[in-house]
Amino acid sequence: MITAPFAPILLRRESVSSAEAESLTPSASKVALAEISRSKSDNARLVVANVRVITATISRSDQLD
Repeated sequence: MITAPFAPILLRRESVSSAEAESLTPSASKVALAEISRSKSDNARLVVANVRVITATISRSDQLD
């Protein structure tokens, strides 16, 4: 399990890397704005959504059989 305070940074980087693989390249500032629901960038919002999915998955990983 990833420990704080690095988890958010690592998760965000993984999401940005995944987005780059799909030719979605939002800037760090657009991703930061999307995290607080202030970005008009669809790509940045997709990155943030990916971070949230990964975070939820990790938090529920102990429930997997």
